[in-house]
Amino acid sequence: MPTLTSIQPQEVFSFFESLSNIPRGSGNEKEVADWVVDFARERGLEATQDDLHCVLVKKPGQHGLEGAPPLILHGHLDMVCEKEDGVTHDFEQDPIELLIDGDFVTANGTSLGADNGIGVSYILALLDSKDIPHPPLEAVLTAMEEKGKVGAAQFDTSKLSGKRMIDFNWITDKEILAGCSGDVTFTVDVPAEWEPVPVTHTETRLLKVRGLAGGHCEFDIHLERANAVLVLARALTTLMDRFDVRISDPHGGAQNNAIPADAQVVLSLRPEDLRGVADAVSELERTLLNEYRKADPGIRLELDSAERPEHVFSAAAGRASRGSPRWSRTAS
Repeated sequence: MPTLTSIQPQEVFSFFESLSNIPRGSGNEKEVADWVVDFARERGLEATQDDLHCVLVKKPGQHGLEGAPPLILHGHLDMVCEKEDGVTHDFEQDPIELLIDGDFVTANGTSLGADNGIGVSYILALLDSKDIPHPPLEAVLTAMEEKGKVGAAQFDTSKLSGKRMIDFNWITDKEILAGCSGDVTFTVDVPAEWEPVPVTHTETRLLKVRGLAGGHCEFDIHLERANAVLVLARALTTLMDRFDVRISDPHGGAQNNAIPADAQVVLSLRPEDLRGVADAVSELERTLLNEYRKADPGIRLELDSAERPEHVFSAAAGRASRGSPRWSRTAS
């Protein structure tokens, strides 16, 4: 049963619901690109798709504007894939579960995908319309925008004849975005020297950073919210300066343009250090709550039981990793 049937403009929100049913994280755009191409060809429109699954749809002008200069419409097909702690959702398989909350459309425990699903939906509604006067349209729907404008960077602009463009990837109704500064993505590799868990380290705990607001790296970065990866590195520095702590399975952050809202690491400890570690974590949490009492008042550190790992970082690798700006589950 469709969720958004009561919301206007119905043409736009119908397309948004269709897009929400298609998993479309960055790098996983083939299915949604195929869907758009099929949509266009069913309406007799010219549609092409490149190797990165950027789509170009061309529609002739109508209702007296057939001879007007072409107009380029741009949006991007991929979405930011984030979910709340404890939510089970596979962004490569599961549709977004839409909810209506008063005057807002939201999602059940995940990011909504309105960036840029709502912009793409407006473009699809224009391509679908038979009664709206418009010039010839060239709809460019790019891929991997959230990964550094990858699709747009390689898009073959020689296929376009328009000299004007409306970008639907913006957040303010009464503003037009003239340009942006772009972004830079880089990878830092920290060598991970593995070794068996020391026989003296019989206690295992999972240290988690939770409750952060997170947000978008462009629109929320000035709010000075906490970065969960940096908070976890600070916690590890505090603990390693006082105790013989070994770590494994560090993980934090979900996407390169989202402020990390959670992070965690497995700690292997000596029994005699367990109480001191717990006290140090509690003390640091109090400090963080004071520091972020305005910007991120929900911040918390949790120390939970965990299964004993098969191996841990060496002491030297652990000390190096605590300063790494980004960790991966596959560090090796």
